[in-house]
Amino acid sequence: MSPQRVQRNPKYPALMWTDDGEAALFQGHNLDPEEIERVCSVEILGDYPGHELHVTEEYFTYVPRIKNCSTWDGWGCDQEGEWHGHWFGIKPTDDPKNQFTQALRVRVR
Repeated sequence: MSPQRVQRNPKYPALMWTDDGEAALFQGHNLDPEEIERVCSVEILGDYPGHELHVTEEYFTYVPRIKNCSTWDGWGCDQEGEWHGHWFGIKPTDDPKNQFTQALRVRVR
């Protein structure tokens, strides 16, 4: 199966904060790696010398209104106690609405 072109859904790519820093989030799996690199460098994450792009296929669900996210994931976030939206990792599924590709800039040592 050949890589799919990155879909230009108005919500994606989105900026996502992770334990490892900012990441670009694309909807779908099996996306074109060159297109992911281009979109990340030009549109969302920037191009940082000494960093490389780590791309992983993940499964997420989004809860648009939650106050105590620690009840879902066990540790919460810095918005704990305030109403906010939150992404949560889930088990692999065939449902395309939960399939995402995450790209994170990581410092090369």
